[in-house]
Parts: sequence; C-alpha cells; structure tokens
Amino acid sequence: MEASHLVYLSADGVEHGSGIAHFESKWQVEQHIRAPGLPATILRPVFFMSNLPFLTMTQLDGSYELSLLGIYAATVLRMVSTDDIGAFAALVFDQPGCFLGKEVGRAGDELTPVQIAATTECITGKTDPFCGASVGR
Repeated sequence: MEASHLVYLSADGVEHGSGIAHFESKWQVEQHIRAPGLPATILRPVFFMSNLPFLTMTQLDGSYELSLLGIYAATVLRMVSTDDIGAFAALVFDQPGCFLGKEVGRAGDELTPVQIAATTECITGKTDPFCGASVGR
C-alpha cells in the first residue's frame, strides 16, 4: 500500500544544525522523507505548553518556582498547545493540496517566563517567585 500523504511532526529550528541530538535526528528524518519524494507535510511546532509543569519546582509551602533552565526573565518563549498541533494536523489531512510539500511552523503564544508565571499565578492562585521575586514586582 502506498502512502498518499505523510504528515511528520518535527520541531522548529531543526534545519539550523544546532548539534542537539533531538533536533539533529528530526532533521535526518526530514531528509529521509524528502529523498524518495514522498507526498508529505512536515509540521515544526515550538515548545509544548504541556511541558511547562516539568519546568517548575514545588516549594515546601505549596508555592512553586518557575525554572526555565537559565532563560532570562525578558526572553520570549514560543509555545504551542498539543491540542492545537492535533487540530492543525487534521486540517492538513483534510486539505492536503494546501500543504503538500511544505514545512509549516506552529506556535500558539509567545510569553516571557515572568508573563507565564503571572498567568499561572492568576489562574491557580499560587504565588510564583520568579528569580527570587514575586510576580508583579
């Protein structure tokens, strides 16, 4: 059976040669998809919003601290919901003529760690000390 349309989930920036194994392997897969000329669309999402809980540290008092691996307070983190990726993939399958042969980046929001912390604090009611200071200072 021959595939009529392959949709591959890669990652944003894989084409830049970062030297990071996770991204380099996705770039290699993209090259293998292109080699035989498969009818394909490559989706390149950014950081998954669902990974944010893995970047927090819960404190003994029940509050938490956002620890974005050394990202500075003013650095913008581009993020996307995995639900949005799924909905977009469904659209790609539904309208293949618009997307065949293309690489499509996906981002849903761009926020700094301080903005992420403020939003999370507003929703959960939990204080989020970012860089040792309470959000909003």
